[in-house]
Amino acid sequence: MQPNETLHLASLGRLWHCNQATFLALLSAICLFVGATFNLALTQRMITHMLVQIPLIFISGACAWTAWRIASSQRTNSLFARTQRVLHPFNAYAVPTLLVASLVLGYWMIPKALDDVLLYRSMLVAKFISLFIAGALFSKGWHQANVVIKLFFVGNFCWMAAIVGMLYQEQPMRVCNFYLQNDQDYTGIALVWLAVLLPVVWALSEYKAVKQYWRTISR
Repeated sequence: MQPNETLHLASLGRLWHCNQATFLALLSAICLFVGATFNLALTQRMITHMLVQIPLIFISGACAWTAWRIASSQRTNSLFARTQRVLHPFNAYAVPTLLVASLVLGYWMIPKALDDVLLYRSMLVAKFISLFIAGALFSKGWHQANVVIKLFFVGNFCWMAAIVGMLYQEQPMRVCNFYLQNDQDYTGIALVWLAVLLPVVWALSEYKAVKQYWRTISR
């Protein structure tokens, strides 16, 4: 390969990374903007609060971290690289970061937490900050976790969503003071569907890795 061709390919690679990082940073900003700007509308109903606004903030954090990682991938002494080196000893097999992300998501499924957000401005701010950080930690952990770790956390989250969804449907009274009984039922149904569909989407997205894993354990 000629030197000019090598330089051209390197330039294309840098441009591709730059475009990816820009797109993800823009997506992060849009998700956070929508979640914050339409806060009142999204929190009026339980289903949009739990299954639209909360995921938007979480996705915003995940996209922001991924954009930062891609933008800093060509620089060995960037702030991102130094942050990675600081976090690395505390993130064995990506379990701690994924665990924190799961705990934060689990907390914001608690009815009392949803009520507190509508009562106290400080809880609203805490929700945005904690979910954004949880999304960033999830992105970091997901990028470095192997398929077994991913399978465990996907299964754990889906089990938690299914249990919460069934409890919401079976409760004879409202679990949230600010949401009606039928809204609670719809949210429960949606959470159960999420628990069913999410593993399918994950398995399709990780098809090659899952296939290789099953081949390995079946030998």
